[in-house]
Amino acid sequence: MSRRPMATVELMLGPGGVQLNGPGGRVMTSGCAVTASSTAAEVEAVLAGLLPAVAEHAGTPPRGGWPARVVLDDSLFWLDVVQGDFASQSERVLRALMQASAAEVFGDAVATQALRWQVQADGRHALLLAVPEVLVRSVEDALQRQHMVVERIEPAFVRAWNQAASHVELRDGVVAWLHAGQAILVRMRRGSMSALGREPQDDSPGALNQAMRRLLARHGDSVDEHTRRLVLAAVPVNPRSTPSWRVHRVELMRQGVAA
Repeated sequence: MSRRPMATVELMLGPGGVQLNGPGGRVMTSGCAVTASSTAAEVEAVLAGLLPAVAEHAGTPPRGGWPARVVLDDSLFWLDVVQGDFASQSERVLRALMQASAAEVFGDAVATQALRWQVQADGRHALLLAVPEVLVRSVEDALQRQHMVVERIEPAFVRAWNQAASHVELRDGVVAWLHAGQAILVRMRRGSMSALGREPQDDSPGALNQAMRRLLARHGDSVDEHTRRLVLAAVPVNPRSTPSWRVHRVELMRQGVAA
């Protein structure tokens, strides 16, 4: 007899509020905002109003706790594509390189940030993300108290990217993620992320094309009628619309393990 897959808790947090999808289909929401400057006490107060009810509805947790996936609004993350000699580096060297890249933005405050990264296939670029460590720890602690164990913490951008990864291919071109008035644009070269831009954006085609041109111009590139473009909306991309494109999954790393 095949075993049923273990139910997973999904928690989404951001300035617009909090939504928690629990085992058994239980959905709870809160209008309380979570921002990059939220304190541990503020985050825990928001989650304290949701987690106990979901845990009670779910019943007895499995051994080790309910697995939980946390999706954070993109505004809670700093992210960029950084360049360097990353191929075949040890985990210790990679961490030092990523910390040095983040320190150029955060200065001494880099010590307060939890870093996640993915070295690209070319070995010369890496997607690098930073989120306040206090936010990560507060969420993990609040979930653990209700017998929930964090499997993954990722921004909405990465979640949407990975939803598209199963049926969309784009080795060379520009990928745009539009969400909540923001655009994250990624330049793909030979299957690797080579540049990233982020700016306020509406969803009009003209404005999006101009944003793509600005990103490419900053890196000595250009958009023409042959440049492939892929737009990721807040829902999975229709697989019938671009069946031959594939966006490779993003597995964010911390100390050698998917995080």
